Amino acid sequence: MLCHDTRRCVHPSDVEACDGLHDGDSCTSPSVAGGVCADGVCIVIVNCGDGVIDTDLGEVCDDGNQISGDGCSADCRSDESCGNGYLDVQEGEHCDASNLASETCESLGYSEGGTLACDESCRFNEEDCRSLCGNDVREPDEICDGSDLVGQTCEGLERGGGILGCLSNCQQFDTSGCDIQAVCGNGIIEAPEACDGSNLGLRDCLSEGFYAGTLGCASNCSSVDTSGCTGTCGDLQINGPELCDGGDLGGETCLSLDYYAGSLACAVDCSSLDESGCHGTCGDTVCEPSSAETHLSCPGDCPGTSSIAGGRNQSCAVESDGTAWCWGKGEYGRLGNGSTTTSFIPVQVSNLTNAVTISTGDFHSCAVAADGTAWCWGRGEYGRLGNNDTTDASVPVQVSDLTSAVLITTGDNFSCAVESDGSAWCWGDGLNGQLGDGSLANSSVPLQVSGVTDAVAIAAGQAHCCAVMTDGTARCWGEGWEGQLGNGSLVQASTPVNVAILTNLVTISAGHFHSCAVASDGTAWCWGDGTYGHLGDGLNLDSNIPVPVTDMTNAVSISCGEDHSCIAASDGTAWCWGDGLSGQLGNGFNVNASIPVQVTGLTNIESISAGHWHSCARTLDGTGWCWGDGSDGMLGNGFDVNTNVPVQVIGLGPP
Repeated sequence: MLCHDTRRCVHPSDVEACDGLHDGDSCTSPSVAGGVCADGVCIVIVNCGDGVIDTDLGEVCDDGNQISGDGCSADCRSDESCGNGYLDVQEGEHCDASNLASETCESLGYSEGGTLACDESCRFNEEDCRSLCGNDVREPDEICDGSDLVGQTCEGLERGGGILGCLSNCQQFDTSGCDIQAVCGNGIIEAPEACDGSNLGLRDCLSEGFYAGTLGCASNCSSVDTSGCTGTCGDLQINGPELCDGGDLGGETCLSLDYYAGSLACAVDCSSLDESGCHGTCGDTVCEPSSAETHLSCPGDCPGTSSIAGGRNQSCAVESDGTAWCWGKGEYGRLGNGSTTTSFIPVQVSNLTNAVTISTGDFHSCAVAADGTAWCWGRGEYGRLGNNDTTDASVPVQVSDLTSAVLITTGDNFSCAVESDGSAWCWGDGLNGQLGDGSLANSSVPLQVSGVTDAVAIAAGQAHCCAVMTDGTARCWGEGWEGQLGNGSLVQASTPVNVAILTNLVTISAGHFHSCAVASDGTAWCWGDGTYGHLGDGLNLDSNIPVPVTDMTNAVSISCGEDHSCIAASDGTAWCWGDGLSGQLGNGFNVNASIPVQVTGLTNIESISAGHWHSCARTLDGTGWCWGDGSDGMLGNGFDVNTNVPVQVIGLGPP
């Protein structure tokens, strides 16, 4: 069909279609339908404006002439040739947007295929097409390939005679077999040249590892010149897609990434920050009181550090609102409610509304408040309340000199605390060196424990104390006659000694004459007096170095009573071993056990505490449970009778 203009088209063989017809009459032929006779020929009117693109009649668009400025002209030709999806060959387009004219990488000669695209100038973008170098077929992005030299010869390259070859990268001719070798400056890359003048092969700043700029060629053609390129990983400045570069971390630090300390670095490819040098964060399963982690601020890392505590004849707990509650024997004011009266149910500790952790010993109790102050109450003998006095107190009195306490523990006649800088402090009875300052003297104010500067956990027993350091090691001091210091000896130490073997500890506890700890892999270890099987290793023998608790691989927290021990496991169960004559193992029997036995009926355990002859636990719902010796109401259930299975403490947890 021939078009006389963009609206009138006729097929030469259709002249006869109008024979005998007048102008304006309809005409039809094998090649023209819906035509009109004009001047004796059958023509068809191209319907520009009907909204239908008649590509065989020359239309490249047809918007019905209803929209202006959309790139489609009144004669159904595009006003914006490139980018409208219509292939306009007359405008020199090879493709247009997603319209690739049915071409592919393969159809363009790339044997390995790939993805063909169209660039902004409507030319093919072949960057993602893949050729196969070495198949003796020169493909579009190759200068040569094996024996396929595109007809080129040494003579054609002005290299005299000889045999021309192709380098293994298919990007340069191999002129080593030519009579005349490479000439730098002729614009032709010849072996062993890396480039020649403006001829850089397929190399650019991006291929050389830079982000922008103009690549050049060295004057001797031996290497490319990157001096005109800008931005690369290793230039110590963040540019391009980099998140960091060397020491330039974009203002980020370990602290800004919610770690407590450490050194942040940049990954070798500048694509990410290297946090391996940072340490300490809520959620890393390590309780770090030196960084102010507590049970309330980070319960996942610090299970049970503030939840519940069992002592000699009393127990205490901290509620989520910061109030503290105690129950049991009231002698010496150790319930902290201003009275010396025994209570079979919890009573609120007076004047303490922001408590975060609590501990109870023989005749006194202590707590840490959210502001870092420490408070104690009960018997004041030996100065164990730490307020520079030896007088009993039935309400909390502030411990002297401590302003950033994060952990606290109470032994028989002394107390210890850890401050936020990791230092440890003790006060009270020092006869066996349990204050850790190198002396055997009592003190009614805190004394700094010698050499402990990075403690993350601390526990006081009858007359000894142990702490875990940030590196996972443990140190103990005080009475050691039963091997409770764990250093392989049976002598006391007035300054800390290293616990043998263990290096990956997360928490620790001290009992009457034994100690126990939990490692980061969930194993539990005990040492010291094992008379009642309370080392948990299946024996009734003492050990002055740590021994593993039998079958324990998922321990989270641990607590030592007088002659028994208990753990809270990661699956929410509770297990105890050792002296069970008062029912303190909680398994429904009143017998000793030298390996862990499961506490009956308790699930979702959050924390656990072993008292002298009883035990208590806190569940995730906030309720409290105790079992064992119930004299003086220390089980908190309103009675003073023993029980070998857990009973609920009245009033703890949600109403």
